[in-house]
Amino acid sequence: MQSLKKERTVLCSPDRLLTVLTNPEFEIAKQKDVSGALDANVKETKRTEDELGYDIHSTEYAKGMTGLDKSKTESVVIKTRWNLKERHAEWTWEGSQYGKKVSVSGTITIKPQGDHSQLISTMDVEIKIPLVGGVAEKKTISTIDSTWNKFDALVDTYINK
Repeated sequence: MQSLKKERTVLCSPDRLLTVLTNPEFEIAKQKDVSGALDANVKETKRTEDELGYDIHSTEYAKGMTGLDKSKTESVVIKTRWNLKERHAEWTWEGSQYGKKVSVSGTITIKPQGDHSQLISTMDVEIKIPLVGGVAEKKTISTIDSTWNKFDALVDTYINK
């Protein structure tokens, strides 16, 4: 398994950042502009005073050892569950192409930092394919890490709306 952890200060209150990160428009833009999804939609599955759950359904080009395969697409579902009081989310990614061979999950945590917020994101990638799984995990983490600046820019755009 390979892991990635990103931390940054965001120039807004924790409540404002939570509002942005749980906005369906933001989630759709994240899938399209950061992850390269061809389409995306959000379906809310739970909402209480303390908890928010939603699934993000998207279609992406298939991914393989050599990168994107634009001759095929795959369906992706990201299941996200927020503890609104703690400003903490856990999420899982499921792609139709690999089934149980690929496990991707992570967390998002928002902490107060003076007048601003600390945004902490983690991700774990496990690819259970003999001989090539470890290489694929490293490539996946590297690819995601290289696009993180797009995520940060999108957060800043939505904060300033």
